Amino acid sequence: MKGPLKQWCLVSDLKSAPESATFDYIRKELINAIHDGIAAKSYLLIKYKSKNDNITTRTIKEYALVEVSEDESPVLYLVGFCLLRQAVRNFRLDRIQNLKELELYFG
Repeated sequence: MKGPLKQWCLVSDLKSAPESATFDYIRKELINAIHDGIAAKSYLLIKYKSKNDNITTRTIKEYALVEVSEDESPVLYLVGFCLLRQAVRNFRLDRIQNLKELELYFG
């Protein structure tokens, strides 16, 4: 693929791999893609669904995964600098609709 975009990480063939539609599979794929991006210092492009059901596309750099406790349950967040908002933002992992690691690098 030419240009700065790699493939979306949540592309799957449900017919040949029905397990790819499960929450645990999707969560694992997101976590792996984020860890790959952290190691490479790559920008991430995410499609994010807010708690108000608005979907936006965000480009994130200098990010980390952070686990917090909400109602005594662990919840993962992607915390990083959002280029759209020009500030550090928190993105709840279970609201990320899709994610791409970009072939653009920071720091």
